[in-house]
Amino acid sequence: MGINNRGQIVGDYGDAGGTVHGSLLDKGAFTTIDVPGATSTEAGGINDHGQISGWYGDVSGTEHGFLLDKGTFTTIDVPGAIRTNAYGINARGQFVGFYTDVSGTLHGFGATP
Repeated sequence: MGINNRGQIVGDYGDAGGTVHGSLLDKGAFTTIDVPGATSTEAGGINDHGQISGWYGDVSGTEHGFLLDKGTFTTIDVPGAIRTNAYGINARGQFVGFYTDVSGTLHGFGATP
């Protein structure tokens, strides 16, 4: 669902069992992206530094945003949100996405980790 100036592409796919996994296509090589312990992972954006933004589901069904940077996952949760999805990331590492508050209202956000 995202592409950077180096031609790296991120997105997601579903396997035969119905689990959704994030993915990276880089110079013809396909890599699966799974947040450890997550029930599903989706990659939303990638910047020119190779940092990947996205979201994952946990066993309770809650969705959390994430940053994948040099092999390390960092969770991104908007305070008070019941769901956070990080769709894009720029060269400065700033995110855009949306979150759902406790009343069920959807909001957009921009953030720097």
